[in-house]
Amino acid sequence: MTFNIQLEDDKHICFKENMNLDEVIYFRIRGNSSNYSFKVKYLSGNETVIAYEHNQTYENEFQQSVDVQAQFDYCIINLSKDYINFDIDYNIGNDVVDLTKIAKKQDLDGLSQQLFEIEKKLQFFKKARGHFISKQDMMSDLQNSISKFHIAFSLGCLGLSMIITVITIQLIRRILLQKKVI
Repeated sequence: MTFNIQLEDDKHICFKENMNLDEVIYFRIRGNSSNYSFKVKYLSGNETVIAYEHNQTYENEFQQSVDVQAQFDYCIINLSKDYINFDIDYNIGNDVVDLTKIAKKQDLDGLSQQLFEIEKKLQFFKKARGHFISKQDMMSDLQNSISKFHIAFSLGCLGLSMIITVITIQLIRRILLQKKVI
């Protein structure tokens, strides 16, 4: 719905609409002055909630999808000392949806190719991650086996040095006994 109104100085006009959930409303207001305010408000319990307020523009475009069921007041307030002429476009419901902004199949065809390439890269990264995890596991196992080898080698060396020490002590003792020092 499109119409024209003229507001006197310091006056306002409000449009009242009972809105249901997910209903859409659209306003486009063009004034011959920017000295006006556009305000959207509704009653929540005993409190008035201001959902939108905009000042000081020659043209004001407002579209809202309602998330509460309530009576909304859409008010235009003349803030100047002169008359202001307004051209108002006002729609509610399914007529508001701009079908030119909905994606078409040809818009999504390029997206399909990009998604395919992203999927290939994701598969590559999954394989690389699996490879790194298996390498990390292998290095961990190797580290554990090397640690066990070091422990076994250290214990073997300790045992061998103890055997050599015992043999050396017995040899020294035998030599000393032959020379009758002991």
